[in-house]
Amino acid sequence: MTYMDALEALETLVAEARSVPLSASAVIPREEALGLIKQIRAALPAEHAQAREVMDERERILTEAHEKAAFIVEQAREERSRLLSRAEVVQAAENEAQRIVEAARGDANELAHKADDYADRELADLEIIIDKLLRTIAKGRDQMRRRLEAHTGEIEALHLDDSGEISAPLPRID
Repeated sequence: MTYMDALEALETLVAEARSVPLSASAVIPREEALGLIKQIRAALPAEHAQAREVMDERERILTEAHEKAAFIVEQAREERSRLLSRAEVVQAAENEAQRIVEAARGDANELAHKADDYADRELADLEIIIDKLLRTIAKGRDQMRRRLEAHTGEIEALHLDDSGEISAPLPRID
């Protein structure tokens, strides 16, 4: 019998006890009441021990749950830090890649500009040289025409083809 059963039996015994006339007292069978009290005393330590075991088990489970929760929270924080760190590395790499691409574009534009400047200078130099050559050729042809005009009688004997080029060697004119 549990202590609760024994308490209920004691309560019933007191409630159903015979009343003493003209008083609020009741007559309770002593042996029966003492027996129920002994049963309560005997049951209480066992019930108390079981309750203590249940409370201890509850505490152990709660402590374990708190430890697991703390571990999970710590792992989540570490994972968050790792992911944030990875995201920062990725962002830094993307920023560096963007910087390199922009620098390469700037270098390519500068190199293209320098190449254009170089080509323009070389073409200008070539133009000057060709212009000088053309003037020298023109002077030479002018001199040649003047000589030819001065010596027309001598040259008539020479054969000129349709292009106006001399096909025979010119005589030396001193």
